[in-house]
Amino acid sequence: MKRLLAFIFLISLFLSAFSQGKVLDAATGEPLSAASIILFSSGKKTGLVANKEGVFSFTASCDSIRVSSVGYRSKTIFSKEFSNKNYFEVKLDAVAPELSEVVVKKTT
Repeated sequence: MKRLLAFIFLISLFLSAFSQGKVLDAATGEPLSAASIILFSSGKKTGLVANKEGVFSFTASCDSIRVSSVGYRSKTIFSKEFSNKNYFEVKLDAVAPELSEVVVKKTT
């Protein structure tokens, strides 16, 4: 009986530490595949990548996460914003590309 209770306790502890998120375009709500996620915990960094539906998951507790994707402004989220949730969404704002002038010269 004690082993069963210990097993149930460990499973509930594991499930409570499981978090899943989804990275979305803030304007359209479309998922952002291959977004980069960095978990920051006690000076350590762990990297993740969102799948093609923009979904990522982790089981470790962390202090904050940074989510970024090419063409979007990065966003840092602190644990107080997601610590009590098993699922959360991160919406990234698109950044207008800044192009500078290119001059092409022909040399002979």
